Amino acid sequence: MLTGTLPTKTSRKPLRPIEEGIELVGAGERGTRLCPDELIDAISNEIHEGEVDLVEAATFFTSLWVRGPSTAEMRCFESLFNCAKIPTPSAFYDKFAGVESSAAAPLVLKLLERESLTSTEAFHLGEYLFKTGTSDGLRAVVATVLRMRNATLDEYEGLLRALNQLKPFQKEEALVESFPKRPLVQLAPPTDGVKESYLLEPLLSHHLIQRGYSTVSLVSRSPGPKFGINLHMLAQELHAPFLASTGRESKTDEGFPQATYLDLKDYHPSLEEWVELRRKMKKRPFLATLEKFLNPLGAEILITSAFHLPFLKRGLEIARLSGFKVVIILFRTLESSLGLATNRRCQAVAAVDVNGQWIEKSFTFVLETTHKEGVGKDPASPFTDDTSTWLSKNATLIQRWIKDGHSGEEEFDQRVSSTLRAYDEIFQFVESLLRSGTSVLM
Repeated sequence: MLTGTLPTKTSRKPLRPIEEGIELVGAGERGTRLCPDELIDAISNEIHEGEVDLVEAATFFTSLWVRGPSTAEMRCFESLFNCAKIPTPSAFYDKFAGVESSAAAPLVLKLLERESLTSTEAFHLGEYLFKTGTSDGLRAVVATVLRMRNATLDEYEGLLRALNQLKPFQKEEALVESFPKRPLVQLAPPTDGVKESYLLEPLLSHHLIQRGYSTVSLVSRSPGPKFGINLHMLAQELHAPFLASTGRESKTDEGFPQATYLDLKDYHPSLEEWVELRRKMKKRPFLATLEKFLNPLGAEILITSAFHLPFLKRGLEIARLSGFKVVIILFRTLESSLGLATNRRCQAVAAVDVNGQWIEKSFTFVLETTHKEGVGKDPASPFTDDTSTWLSKNATLIQRWIKDGHSGEEEFDQRVSSTLRAYDEIFQFVESLLRSGTSVLM
C-alpha cells in the first residue's frame, strides 16, 4: 500500500523485481528492453508469493503484451496465467479488469488487439477511466497500451473531452470575479516537479501579472516518477491562494495578489486516485500529457512544457481542443519545468489564433554559465536530500526576488532574469499578433 508521504532520495528503497521489470519493459515500444533471466525468475517468485499488486502486474504484463514477450519472458506469463502461451485478449482483460462494467470491455479489447480508438470511443472509455472508483487494473491496462504505442490525436481528443466534462468544480460567479478583467494565463508544468533544481514558476506568474495578465497554475501531489519538490508543495510553502470546489477560503498572499493555484484533486476526486495509480505504474501515462491541457477556468493562454520533441506539435494540437487562443510550449528546459536550463539550447513554440488562423513561431534560448555542473544543471540548486530545507530555500529566494527584485544569490538571479527575458520575447510576439488582429485578449 502506498502512502501519501513524499519519498526523498535517502528514503527511497531499492526497486523490487517487478519495479525493475516495469522500468525495463515499460519505456515505450522503441525504448523497451528485455528482462534478464535472473530478473524474470525474481518476478515470477514475487508473483507466486503474492507480493505483486494489481497495478504493478497490469503495467508490467501490458507492456510485454504490446511489445511482445521473449521466450524467456513467457515464464512470467506462466506464473500469472498458468499457461505456456500468451492469453487471449478476453482472458487478459478478465485478469486485470475483473468485474468492471462490460460496456468498457469492447473498447479495452480493441486496444489489446492493437487497434486505435475513434474520438467517440475514446470519450466513452474516458468516462470509465475518470469515474471515481473505477478499477485500477483497467486504468493501468489502458494507460500502458496508450503509453507504449503513443495515443493518437483522436484518442487524446476523446479522452480530453471526457476530462473536461467532469463537473464538480464549478466556475461560480464569486470565483470568476476573483480574477481581474484581464487575460487569464494558465501555467501547467509537470506535476512531478524537479529532483535537483529550484522552481521558478511563481516568479513567472508574478512577472506576467506585471505585464497585465492574471494567472492560474494547475498543480497536484507528485504522481512520480520524480519525487523532489513540485509546484503544489512550493505554492503551499508560499501560502499562495488556492481555488477549491470545497468552499474553503483561499488566503491571498501579498506577494501574489492575483496569482492563483488549482489542485487537480479539487477539479475532480478521481484525479487523486490517478496520483496513487501513477506512483505504482512508475512511467508517465497519457494523463501526464492531458492534465496540462485541462481548461477549467476558460483561460485564453496556456504555458506548458513537453517531455519529448514530438510532443511539441502534438501539444499544440491538443491545446487547441480546449479553447486556448494562445499556446506556448517549451522543450529542453530544466527538468521540463517552465524555467530555462543552463548551457544548452532551450526551445519554445508559440501559436496564436488570429481571426481563426493559427500563426506559429519558434524560439531558441541559451543561458550560458561557467558553473562546473555543466549542461542542463541548475547552478543554484542545493543538491540536498532534505526536501523540507530545499523547499524552504526555494520559497525564500522567490520571496526575496518579489520584494527586492533580486534574491542575493547570483546564479539563481541569473537564471530568473534570463528566463523572464525569454518569456518577454515570446509575449512580445504574441501581443504584436493579437494587436494586429481582432482579439478579445488585448
